[in-house]
Amino acid sequence: MSEITFPCPHCQQQLEAPPEYAGAEIECPSCNQALVVPAAEAKEPAASPAGCPGCGAEMAPDAIFCVACGYDKRSGKKVKTEL
Repeated sequence: MSEITFPCPHCQQQLEAPPEYAGAEIECPSCNQALVVPAAEAKEPAASPAGCPGCGAEMAPDAIFCVACGYDKRSGKKVKTEL
């Protein structure tokens, strides 16, 4: 697991701490002020390629409807289509 990187709230010195220190009170080595190590931020998943959330078919990033299954990205529902 990677280190938690965060600034000291008093002097803005960039600090690193192991994840098990999250929530622990420590002293900043730069300004000697007490601070609490923040929890590690959850990393956002990598953006998936543009695809229909309903069926996975390729869609243009600005598309509203999936031509394969009728999924409407605005409402989050499949639209019944008849040809």
